[in-house]
Order: sequence, then structure tokens, then C-alpha cells
Amino acid sequence: MPELVWGKDEQLCFANQDEYYYSLGLLCNSNWFNIVYEPNKSTKSWENAYRIQCANCPVDLPKAFQNALRSQKRINNNDYVENLINNHNFVKDGNKYISGNYSDVRKTVPDAYLTDFDAGYNQ
Repeated sequence: MPELVWGKDEQLCFANQDEYYYSLGLLCNSNWFNIVYEPNKSTKSWENAYRIQCANCPVDLPKAFQNALRSQKRINNNDYVENLINNHNFVKDGNKYISGNYSDVRKTVPDAYLTDFDAGYNQ
């Protein structure tokens, strides 16, 4: 089972596996989210960062996402996004964007949580 708490400051906390997999489904829908990599070190700025941008989010975001949103409607959490890439078949486009193909990501979801995942995707 995946972790429910993510980030150095534990800023992304899922209540349970249902919320985790619902959120995973949401992230596969590019109408709602962009996931980006920002190579900030190359500009001698902050550390490199993965960000989940929620500019067009549906109204009923899961509590974990609501609580983790920061300025500019984004979630900053390198650990969680690396988890998406390493454990849920999300891919980098070679530049800045990271995305999850519904069919590829769905293969990583345990049968018991497919309904939650699909509900998130179809939001």
C-alpha cells in the first residue's frame, strides 16, 4: 500500500487509500491539473521542484489537495510526484511536463480501489 503522508513537512496527507486513489485518478485528467518539473538550480534560484498546478481544478478537491495548496493554486511536493513517476507509470515529456495516461496508471491501482480511481478521473 502506498504512503498516505508526503513531503518533508508532511504537507500532503491523504485520509485513507480511497482518497489516495481518487486523487490519483484526478491527476490523470489533464483538464484539471498540470504536473511540472522546474529546474530552478540551473537559474541559481531555489532547489529543483516538482509542482502540481491546479489552475482549472474541479470544485470538490479531496481534502489532502485542499490542505496542500499553496500560492498560485499549486502543490509543491517532490516526494509525491516522484512516487507518481516511479510507482504509477507517470512519464516526463523530456522537458517540463509530467503526465499519467489513464490506462497505464490504472494498471498500478489495486482492484479494491479501481472505483475510487475511476471516480477521480471522471470528475
